[in-house]
Amino acid sequence: IPVISRTTQGRVEGYFRREWRLAVDRTHDMSDRIAFLVPVVIDGTGDAEADVPEPFRAVQWTRLPAGETTPAFVARTLQLLSPEPPHAPAEVRSPPAAVARHTEAAPRQPAASPAASRQTPRVLLLIAAVVVIGLGYLAVDGFILSKRPAANTETSAATVQSSGPGQSAVPEKSIAVLPFVDLSEKQDQQYFTDGMAAAVLDLLAKIPGLRVIGHTSSFQHKEKSRDLKALGAELGATYVVQGSMRRVGNQIRVTAQLIDTRDGSQRWSSTYNRNTSDVFAVQDAIAANLARTLQLTVGSDFGTRASTRNAAAYDVYLRGLQALDKWSKEGNETAAGFFKQALSLDPKFAPAALALAKAYRMAGVLEFVPANIAFDQARKAADVALRLDPSLGEAHAVLGEIALTYDWDAALAAGEIKQAMKLGGGIEALQAAARLAAAQNQWAQATELFQTALAADPLDANLHVLLGWGVDMRSRRYAEAEVAFRRALEISPDYGSARWTLGQALLYQNRREEALDVMQHESPDSGQLEGTAIVYYAMGKKAESDAWLKRAVEHDAELYPSAIAKAYAFRGELDQAMKWLEKAYLVKDGDLYYIKHEPLMKNLEGDSRYTAFLRKMNLPE
Repeated sequence: IPVISRTTQGRVEGYFRREWRLAVDRTHDMSDRIAFLVPVVIDGTGDAEADVPEPFRAVQWTRLPAGETTPAFVARTLQLLSPEPPHAPAEVRSPPAAVARHTEAAPRQPAASPAASRQTPRVLLLIAAVVVIGLGYLAVDGFILSKRPAANTETSAATVQSSGPGQSAVPEKSIAVLPFVDLSEKQDQQYFTDGMAAAVLDLLAKIPGLRVIGHTSSFQHKEKSRDLKALGAELGATYVVQGSMRRVGNQIRVTAQLIDTRDGSQRWSSTYNRNTSDVFAVQDAIAANLARTLQLTVGSDFGTRASTRNAAAYDVYLRGLQALDKWSKEGNETAAGFFKQALSLDPKFAPAALALAKAYRMAGVLEFVPANIAFDQARKAADVALRLDPSLGEAHAVLGEIALTYDWDAALAAGEIKQAMKLGGGIEALQAAARLAAAQNQWAQATELFQTALAADPLDANLHVLLGWGVDMRSRRYAEAEVAFRRALEISPDYGSARWTLGQALLYQNRREEALDVMQHESPDSGQLEGTAIVYYAMGKKAESDAWLKRAVEHDAELYPSAIAKAYAFRGELDQAMKWLEKAYLVKDGDLYYIKHEPLMKNLEGDSRYTAFLRKMNLPE
């Protein structure tokens, strides 16, 4: 166990350096199956700049601030001391046979006195108790974590709630990667710095035992100066990663640091001066060093799979990601153009094809492009991504969402989503699985999946709306739905459709004046017209309801016929409701997959025409 610190850094000559070299030499005669080198850092010394033999860098380092040990470290060390060979721990994963039984390498000790011998059983019992406690914690934690997909976006829904910040215990091994700061002279490299931070986040999400806060929540704090303790509580993260990048020509200088949100202390930091062609190596190094600092194991296949060595292709790909984040028609078109350009520069660039699939799907969902065109293009792009890289779980998630919300094929959706979860499709896969469960009226399962996704991405307004609409409203839990919709609006005050759904939740709680006010503050494109017509009808003001419904028909006949059908159904005009449902079916209205158990459609339940319609949509009885 080489102990590394500022003291060893300052001593260019010392007997410990001979011991280090002898230890490295001895590993050449040892099996790879057993651990031998366990480097321990007791202060902030970074492994990149540490003055140590190179083989030390090939194994995972343990960080024990001020030399203070933890139960997990005790348990792991005792495992290495065991006569039984350990089963490939982190320390084993190194080239020149970095392992041997520590008992064989230990120096011979003087014989123990009788008194010491009498103490041995008691000491062993104490150590055993510590080990049992430590291993018990790890076993429980491991059981929960074993439910996670490879992308590590799940957390026990029983212990992490989605109703707001600060209401659940923050896991020790939890981290958020904040947007990196652009320090370039012209301040025109934010797309590149965002890409750097997102790549580090994605790498960390592959590490077992670490809960990584999703991109949507972490990047909510872009260009904001926040108290880190409050930020950690809001995001549910014990640690945050902050970074900056300066780009001059083909040279980049990247600085990253790990901050403990509980006390603001810096746990690790490092600076990398590289060529832009080495950007993937920098991302890997940052993520690996963060994992080491948190005493987490990374697999032998850990590292960036950007699947391109074409710097120009990667550059335009990052520009596309930045444009896609705008959630606008113009941004969507710009993003699709950049992703196509990236693929033309490197036809084997799988992430660019995946991003193009996401852009096309967004265009269909937000009606930037006719649904049949948008979803067909999304499907083709996702298929290309999977042909280039069959391990892309997110591509299966995209295909699953399309199968569910556009094709209304639950069986096909289930197959794609199952594959997405298996491959670690992250929050995309969790959201798709939650939607599918909700569409099949599996309320408990859908709730758990949504809450699990929200534990990993608590500031994703879309997830809150989907939980409130897909589960709470359709299972008649209107107060819970109100909480979800209000939380979405706290996060994103202009979120489209959140007021339309909130107004419904208020209406069904007989709070009609509040519902009317909320509906009238919604945008016409997101349900304002239909919502106002519905509330006026509930108030007994049919003339006002008629006027607003007429406007709704004029505005939404092509793009949102399902909302018109809901208004007519609520008013008890069932012939008109069925007429507009059939129109919604013909244009593949994106809201139809949740039509069963929709509260506004209650008057149609039991109608043979409606029953036949649900059967035609393959919705469960």
